[in-house]
Amino acid sequence: MKKLFTLLFVAMTALTSMADTYNGPLHIDIDGKTVDQTTDITIEKQADGNYTLKLMKFKFKLGVTMNVGNIIITDVPAVSNGQTLMLKTKKNIAITGGGMDFLLKSVPIDMIGELRDGDFYTNINISMANQNIKVTFGTAKYQLPNAGFETYHTATVTEPENPDFPDSEPNTASSDEPNYWHSFMSASGNPGLVYLAGATPVAFKCDDVRPGSTGKQSLKLKSFDAILAIANGTITTGRMNTGDYVASNTDANYAWSDMSNTDKDAHGDPFYATLYSLPDAMKVWLKFKQGTANAEHPYATATAIINDGTEFHEPAPSKTTYTNVVGEARNAKIAETGDEWKEFTIPFTYDAFAQYGAKAKSVLVTLSTNADAGQGSDGDLLYVDDLSFVYNAGLKAINLTAENGEVFTVDGVNSETKEYTATVPFDVTANNLKAISDGKGAYVSTTIADGKATFEITSNDLATTNVYTLNFKKGNAQGITSGINGAHAAQAQAAGIYTIDGMRVNAITKPGLYIVKDANGNVKKVLKK
Repeated sequence: MKKLFTLLFVAMTALTSMADTYNGPLHIDIDGKTVDQTTDITIEKQADGNYTLKLMKFKFKLGVTMNVGNIIITDVPAVSNGQTLMLKTKKNIAITGGGMDFLLKSVPIDMIGELRDGDFYTNINISMANQNIKVTFGTAKYQLPNAGFETYHTATVTEPENPDFPDSEPNTASSDEPNYWHSFMSASGNPGLVYLAGATPVAFKCDDVRPGSTGKQSLKLKSFDAILAIANGTITTGRMNTGDYVASNTDANYAWSDMSNTDKDAHGDPFYATLYSLPDAMKVWLKFKQGTANAEHPYATATAIINDGTEFHEPAPSKTTYTNVVGEARNAKIAETGDEWKEFTIPFTYDAFAQYGAKAKSVLVTLSTNADAGQGSDGDLLYVDDLSFVYNAGLKAINLTAENGEVFTVDGVNSETKEYTATVPFDVTANNLKAISDGKGAYVSTTIADGKATFEITSNDLATTNVYTLNFKKGNAQGITSGINGAHAAQAQAAGIYTIDGMRVNAITKPGLYIVKDANGNVKKVLKK
């Protein structure tokens, strides 16, 4: 029996102390002097749910080789957003084994990192001895590469061989394509149509940049008359497919991506963009002018579709509903701006796709001179600069749930006010208090002590942290409003709201019984009186 208990203890210890080792790029910045190398970092989950980070026998070369030693950060709290884990701590640690133990007994570190789908990314800031040391491990996948359209490569399209003239040299055409972005020059599909579409360039390097830009280049997209239809000036992070003369045939003409596809562009990059995060909006600077005004088709378009990395087409083929979509940002009504640059903010929507349960791994971004395929006019111009994803870290709601299930909401909550006061008719605990962020993938941690609840909200890209405080005491309710059988709180957390007969609605407004589904797939009934 004793032996059995010993074996069980060993097995349980092994389970609670499982460790994963991650190999990746390490960037070190010491007061502007940088070092890049590859290293291993081990992440171990402790029995108490916290984590230990280990960077063993660490050294780097900056003029001379620096043997730093073993960097071990213990008791790192983890916060989940439902898909990934954020590790964050600020403390002093001892670095040992490098020969400088006496100097590194108490090193102040400020660390934040993210565990996601087999990847680990972290920033560690160290300030000591009048030096600022920044250590970055892994590759951040929160923004698109070359989203400022500063770097370009030459893309070439070649005319298919003509069997009637086997000895003739096929024609070619070349143009500049932004790195990591693709036009008709690098399209898939019917070789003859690919050449016809790509022979006239639609994407151009441009020195007309948006106001306030730190860059020197932008992208210019230009449509042209392809006789049978207008060939829209289009760029995508995926790959264009040209398969039919009829531009509106979405079964043959589309932008697409598939992370299993091993094809590479002329720059050596894949025809897809990775994105593991959940941005709240896409911002992009645009300048749009039609060559000839077209009242029936007056708009340019910009879309971003987050998906799980499997094959996806934009637009979707006829009679096809993709279940690998996580969220989308879409503006198909970008009107002319004349000669003026304008910043567009396009929010992501996630609720309509929550039912699929897909995880973010890729994003297909496409911009075009017209929202309708083959429409617009000859010479439509769309200038594009400084595209970015926005990640919120604000406070949207503070909810308190009574024992009878009634939900109270703290009055006046918004992302700007940092401190609130409320009198609550029951005891406040971690189990009945919930803060809801306006960031879809934001991390929310809550601590309660001495009549004060502190909410630390970190954006999904780990770049922004806001701290909010709720001062509370027990007594007759003040500063809080009843959620009317949970309707207000359920609405704040809902991924989908449906009437009892199955009709989807945007909000709980009219009296009645509703079915509310949250982002984790949980379903509950809510009565609005």
